[in-house]
Amino acid sequence: MAEVTGNPPVEYRAGTELAASQTASWQTQPKGKSAGVMEDVSIARQLVAEFIGTFAFIFVAVSTAYWWYPDFVAMGLACGITVGVLV
Repeated sequence: MAEVTGNPPVEYRAGTELAASQTASWQTQPKGKSAGVMEDVSIARQLVAEFIGTFAFIFVAVSTAYWWYPDFVAMGLACGITVGVLV
């Protein structure tokens, strides 16, 4: 392939072969409040939110399919608006 493109071939190396000076320059940041936002939310609250979102999306999708069956654009718009409102 190098003959066709004119680029030299790429050599792949394992990540453990980096020099010590390169790895020493990396800095780790402490985990702040913004890193773990979902850790503060209880599992019950997450489950209720998931249930409400799923129920609303399925309700709108089925209702739109029932009332405007051949109109797939209306079904797509209704589902998209529902997701937008829920977000």
